[in-house]
Amino acid sequence: MKLCKIDVSRWKEYKKLRLHALKYNPILFGSSYNDEKKLTQKNWEERLNSILSESLFAIDDDNKLIGMIASLYSPKETQRHVAMIVSFYVLPEFRGKGIGKKLLIEILKKIKQKKQIKKIKVQAAKINSLALNMYRKLGFREVGTLKKEVKVNNK
Repeated sequence: MKLCKIDVSRWKEYKKLRLHALKYNPILFGSSYNDEKKLTQKNWEERLNSILSESLFAIDDDNKLIGMIASLYSPKETQRHVAMIVSFYVLPEFRGKGIGKKLLIEILKKIKQKKQIKKIKVQAAKINSLALNMYRKLGFREVGTLKKEVKVNNK
């Protein structure tokens, strides 16, 4: 397994991984499967090339995308010092092997290389206890709870 950026030519694989995450774990993301399945090739390519984000992927020995994580950066002058970790996902059959932890550690290294970043944020659903525990072990602390932030199937 390796961790790396991917070339924009792999946008279809990225789309497949992202849509899988949204379809089978909708409560864990701020976007929906129905919204993102409508995105165009150009939209997917722009996500991979955005100067306001950085993506990192886990790739297995068969060169298949099996996990992802990204960091977002605001273009706003008052928020350029904040990075946000988003789109964190590992396919279910590859969980429990330390892939998620490696992805998180690697993206944190990339964020910390940016001298202007003074704060790193992450949001996680209360039901995602594995992610919450990992964040805590890596130094994150809970600063608040967002209520009624994501609505899935009228819940």
